Amino acid sequence: YKSFGPLAENLDMLRVNDEGTIDVRYMAKIGDPGLFIGSRPKVTKPEGAKEARALGVDGLAELREKLLADQALRGGIVPTGVEKCYRPHETRVELDPSADAAALDYIRKDERITDVVIAGAGDALEFLPAIDRIISALASIPHVNAVRLKSLWFNYYPERYTRAVIRHLTSLNRLEVATPLRLEIETAFLRAEEIRPDHRKLAARLLDGGVTTYANSPLLSGVNDAPEAISRLAFTLRESGIEFHHLYVAGLPIQKEFNGASPVAVSDVIDIASMVRREGSGREIPRYIIATELGEVDFGLTSRLSDAHGRLNLTLLAYDLGYYQSMAPGYRFPAGVETDAEGRPVVSVEGLADAAGFLMA
Repeated sequence: YKSFGPLAENLDMLRVNDEGTIDVRYMAKIGDPGLFIGSRPKVTKPEGAKEARALGVDGLAELREKLLADQALRGGIVPTGVEKCYRPHETRVELDPSADAAALDYIRKDERITDVVIAGAGDALEFLPAIDRIISALASIPHVNAVRLKSLWFNYYPERYTRAVIRHLTSLNRLEVATPLRLEIETAFLRAEEIRPDHRKLAARLLDGGVTTYANSPLLSGVNDAPEAISRLAFTLRESGIEFHHLYVAGLPIQKEFNGASPVAVSDVIDIASMVRREGSGREIPRYIIATELGEVDFGLTSRLSDAHGRLNLTLLAYDLGYYQSMAPGYRFPAGVETDAEGRPVVSVEGLADAAGFLMA
């Protein structure tokens, strides 16, 4: 290893983890100076920014009620023609627990669909009989290999995951080599302070039965948009056996409401990603996601931000009209959606602001 990274002899740049892995931070010549986009300009934080973050902790209870009341599905990026069946991605379908046989037929007819998400107006645990019915039907569809249940009760009411409930959930898992159908739990945490020993025990018991728990968390201005807050959240989730899958930068309904008057700064998102990568293990790094009416994209990877007279526009680099028409022939972009020279959609983004003129375009 030292022959590849001789600077590792500088102990300030090297860390040996308890797991036996080595983390090293150093600069390397990669042959393309164009990948370095230079230093960011300094940003002066507005007065009261630190106070707002301190006050955010006290507002977690109010946010909890908002999150619990808003677990229902949002709707898809293309019409499915089936009630309570939504298509947010080429490979994913989302179902309300009351979805009927027509929704299952829609899934059966498209072999590109591999993942099904189930969510209702309440928590997934409130709809177990309906979920049993759906999973039993999905078991006969070989191209579906994962079912995810949205459950914020995992965070806020872990005691409702009794041993009987855990046994029931793990019994729905079909961990076969040929045609697996794996069950997953999706929850959300806002700050590390929310994670308790009960969550670690619950995640371990579910994992013993092959059920992985994922955290898809929203970035909220004044609550968890500081690098230190997300870094602690990422570390604590990993320590608790919960996968930090998505950190939603913008686009969720609660973000449109909560971040509208005080948008998250793009520079803060960059600072968050930098600290999590620098201070944490690679297994702590979430995907930084922007949700739009035309699908989810990775911040800075499958999307490009641009300034539009004080507002931010987002180019969805991963999609074009053909992508949507492959799922819904005759599809046309909604009114107000523009396209760039290569036919990729451009949409407006709410809840994000650029105060530094550094959009990584």
